[in-house]
Amino acid sequence: MIDSGLKVFETSGAPAFFFPINLIEDSKVFYTAGSGKRTWKRVTGRSKRNKVYWHLAMKVNVDLGPPSFVRFKPYICFSEDGYSAITDTKLTSAIRRRFCKNWWNTQWRQLQQAFIAFLTKGADELPIVLSGHEKLVLAGSLMQVLGSRRMPEDLQVLEEPEEPPEAEDQGDDFDDFADDEAGEEEA
Repeated sequence: MIDSGLKVFETSGAPAFFFPINLIEDSKVFYTAGSGKRTWKRVTGRSKRNKVYWHLAMKVNVDLGPPSFVRFKPYICFSEDGYSAITDTKLTSAIRRRFCKNWWNTQWRQLQQAFIAFLTKGADELPIVLSGHEKLVLAGSLMQVLGSRRMPEDLQVLEEPEEPPEAEDQGDDFDDFADDEAGEEEA
């Protein structure tokens, strides 16, 4: 991942690898959606409201099993200059809570698809050399599960990438939650 130009950000659980600004043209990763159509997803940007850059990052867990698996957990980190992640967890937790407030499964899944497409460069597989002739080969797409039932709109395949809106500043998130509960009790 480092060889691909991603930067390392040490988090409490595991290192995350993030896209610095200008690593890729227009900060857009192109990939093929579940519908078979070619689309794109932005992986970095500027939050004018928070006065920081945001970066898609991915925590990667590898378990050589049995059974072996690799899990990509999406994460958003922030920087002031576009290259060096802010390490103050109190500051970034508050920004992340506000910034990602309206992001749901659809946005996170698209970000994961874009990350995989970036790593594989569009190939069907990503071979990782372990030692000697040993290789770990990852699929070039996310695991898909088909079910007879689904949650409405949760697995919706979108033709165009959805850019989640930045949450409006309505004060402390905890105050908003308390107001929602009070409204439900009155109803």
